[in-house]
Amino acid sequence: MDKLESTLIKDTATNLIVQAVGRTHWRCCKDSVDTSKVSPNVKNIEDYGVYIDEVLEPGDAIFIPKEVIHEPRNLTSRISVSFPMRSREK
Repeated sequence: MDKLESTLIKDTATNLIVQAVGRTHWRCCKDSVDTSKVSPNVKNIEDYGVYIDEVLEPGDAIFIPKEVIHEPRNLTSRISVSFPMRSREK
């Protein structure tokens, strides 16, 4: 069995992610963080306060505001669809 890895992510867009196939364990922080003060090599999401700690199954969705640190971990092979949303700032 392959080791299942997780990656900490901080996106510049708000995302709606829909789980289509498989299972994914999601952990997300509660608030946005000043990404200029977060190392790109963040290893411990607990340092920023875990707010969501859930497993998504097919048909589930998760809404993640921009710049919120999140950590998806594949529990099985999976397919998900991400809908990134950016504001039209002028």
